Amino acid sequence: MENIPKRFIPFLVNRWGPIEHNGLKVDKSRPVKLALCHAPKKALSKYFNPITMAHYAEVWEESATVPPEDEPATEENAKKPGGKESSFAIEVIQMSTDSPNDLLDLNRPYRTLQRLISENSPTRATSPQTMAQYDENIRTSVDVISQLASVVRQAEQFQARQARARNALLPIHTLPRELLSQIWTYVTYNSATIGEDAVWVLVQVSSLWGDIIFISSEMWCDISSTFSKKRTEWALKKSAGRPLHVFLGIGGVAETFNMVLPQCHRWRELRLAAGLPEITLSLRVVSLPMLESLQIHPWHGVGNIIEPPNLLASPDLRSLLLDYIPLDWSSPSSVPEGLRSLTVRYTRSGPTFSQLLALLSSIPLLEELVLDALGSPPGGQPASSEADQKPIRMAHLRKLKISRLEGTLISALLSSLQANNCRTLIVVPFNLPSSENSTKSLRALLAPIVSPTEELFLTIIGSEHAILSTWEVNPAIASSATRMQPSGFTIGFHVGPNFENLHAVVLFLAYTPIPISLTIRRYNQSTQAAFTKLDWHQLPSLHQLTIYSESSTDPTPILFSLCTPRGPRQSPRWPCPQLTLLKLPGLQYVPLGFCAFLQQRWGPPEIGGFVRDPSRPARLSLCQAPKERLSTILSPESMAHFAEVWEESAPPPQAEPTTNGLRCGG
Repeated sequence: MENIPKRFIPFLVNRWGPIEHNGLKVDKSRPVKLALCHAPKKALSKYFNPITMAHYAEVWEESATVPPEDEPATEENAKKPGGKESSFAIEVIQMSTDSPNDLLDLNRPYRTLQRLISENSPTRATSPQTMAQYDENIRTSVDVISQLASVVRQAEQFQARQARARNALLPIHTLPRELLSQIWTYVTYNSATIGEDAVWVLVQVSSLWGDIIFISSEMWCDISSTFSKKRTEWALKKSAGRPLHVFLGIGGVAETFNMVLPQCHRWRELRLAAGLPEITLSLRVVSLPMLESLQIHPWHGVGNIIEPPNLLASPDLRSLLLDYIPLDWSSPSSVPEGLRSLTVRYTRSGPTFSQLLALLSSIPLLEELVLDALGSPPGGQPASSEADQKPIRMAHLRKLKISRLEGTLISALLSSLQANNCRTLIVVPFNLPSSENSTKSLRALLAPIVSPTEELFLTIIGSEHAILSTWEVNPAIASSATRMQPSGFTIGFHVGPNFENLHAVVLFLAYTPIPISLTIRRYNQSTQAAFTKLDWHQLPSLHQLTIYSESSTDPTPILFSLCTPRGPRQSPRWPCPQLTLLKLPGLQYVPLGFCAFLQQRWGPPEIGGFVRDPSRPARLSLCQAPKERLSTILSPESMAHFAEVWEESAPPPQAEPTTNGLRCGG
């Protein structure tokens, strides 16, 4: 458009003009000025000055000219001044000559199409030639978009090939197929034991893994009650007659059991964790010739009315675990003689000593024995007297755990047991003063275990117990005191409510050369006397002492005992001469006799007249005490003389440690 429309100036004045024109008010109902006005700017400048034009619009653009109709649409003509081709055509021509990498700019075709829509607006005056040119532009744009999609697909395929090439170089893809199968078999087995299915996870990693797993029958031998019916059917079919591992948990037990029962001749392992008497009743009448491992731990309390399974129907049984289900103690021959591991826990009725002796004699190849929380024998029959005890030799026994049994039964068993190859021993609780013979037998059992040990941990805790172990026991976790380890021992001693029998524990350890770490977790006014009466000279290998004081009880009596030597002053014998680690966590104030203890034990010779010779203890390598308060009493030079490192006293424990796992059962 070259000329201004007739009504254009009145349109501007009436709609956006000043208030003096026609008396229109400037308020919220009045339109604001134009942001852009596209009109013949040169012709309009004859009527309005620049200030008036700025009043009507923020930006004025010159009206575009219509290209000639007879010139071809070429890039050269588009670049000419007044040429026919629009900017859209120029961009389309440029896109058609771009390289494939330039086509990856996904915004270019979008901007081109957007401009095309703008130029094809019905408000614009168009001619047939212009419409034909627009149609040609659309076809050109479609071709360019098609080329762009092809380039994108090629780029995605190239990236996928690169990813496959990188994955092929990973170490796991360089392993032989046989080794991969063994790894995956281990993974699928462990996942099934906790109710998960690793098979479907592995097959989704890659098509190669999926092909290997689907043709490997050993991957389908593990069945859990959490699997779906179809998944269980697949396992039974694709396992191809291999031995099965069946894990029946809380959900879906009955349905899964009925599906796998016809294949019971293939069972190698069965774990039953449900209180269904009808299932255990079925186990008493079926034959399980391939069964090697059986674990039954039903819901609490239900097992007391369930009879034990027919173990003689499984001659290859090697591992047996029964919770809440007692063995037939009166018939020792009911257990296969080839059994390697036996665990019986949480039963109301336990065996007499003669019954237990007969049972152990019938399984001479036993390697692991766990008896935990067994009740008293029927009728309350006590264990046999020591005079009637006969030694029982178990050359293959390597792990023994006796926990929460009747006290006389523990003493009788330890007195008659001979297991020179035992490497893991847990006895909780053990009453030292009850039997001299059982104490000697316990020492004999500990001898091969202790020899390679680097340190012993003696922890004196609440609930009348002291724990001697080759592992550092955390009393905040009740089960940690009785957890089986590859090697080592844990002994829980009865020390009385106020630790009055603590001296017997110290006597049991007297003069051992193995370094000892002693932790006192219940030091208060009621237990203070027991520690004062201890003969600390019997612990020459004590190298670490930790005292947790309850209610800020002053540990000065213990410190006084440690700084009182024996013998002549020229060559005294100090208690615990190897003590180099002293920790007093929880104390907010320095104990009353702490400085005297430091000076007497590690001070210069002029203090007390003690001679500094090899019998004199070396200074502490670590001392943990209320450092801030201590610095007001001792100078930095004196503190460096007594200890190499000083630490601030740790905060007191939050709660009394739980020791329910150490209480005597039955």
